[in-house]
Amino acid sequence: MLCRHLITAAFALAVPAVASAQSFGVAARAGTLGFGGEAAYQISDNFAVRAGVGTYPFSITGELTDGRYEITPPSSLLNAGVDFYPGWLDFRIGAGMLMIGDETQFDAQYTGGTVVIDGQEYTDEEAGTVRGELDHGAAAPYANIGLGRHTGGGIGIFADFGAAFLGEQNVTLTATGPAAQNAEFQDRLDAEREDIETEVRKYVKVLPIISVGIRFGF
Repeated sequence: MLCRHLITAAFALAVPAVASAQSFGVAARAGTLGFGGEAAYQISDNFAVRAGVGTYPFSITGELTDGRYEITPPSSLLNAGVDFYPGWLDFRIGAGMLMIGDETQFDAQYTGGTVVIDGQEYTDEEAGTVRGELDHGAAAPYANIGLGRHTGGGIGIFADFGAAFLGEQNVTLTATGPAAQNAEFQDRLDAEREDIETEVRKYVKVLPIISVGIRFGF
């Protein structure tokens, strides 16, 4: 009986201590994960759960020596994970999953007279616009370090630095010109796609995470 009373008393003292550590925060952020917002819930002095969403409300366009290109990033990136605060000011260590909404798209319109596809020259009119899609996969684990607590009363700033580790990525290439109806052209386009896919899988393995924001805690 005495043991039961002691355990009950210990829980009664512990629960208010944990509850007092609980707090909630919302934030606006910008960085390599896009422009968006986050929400965090602190479950103890050392741990918090955090989730956010970002979007890229723009595409990247530019000039090539023989044409123009346009890159459209994924429409949305969602992150969800856990932050650990070891007790050094507001330094934290985090890990979780990044969910990638869709593919990165690439359009190239050549205007230099000819375009070389797998060693064969085609005119601009024959090839038309060459379109590519880079499928990053649906999810990628991430790890990060950061400064600034997302929860707690008032307004504050924070920063995140880390990386998401991408899995096997797939490339798709299509063309809009009349040559796209030709079997030989499609074979060469597919060979070009395989070369690009090999390079992407070799070098594009990590998505850097750099993010800064302003939070409001409750």
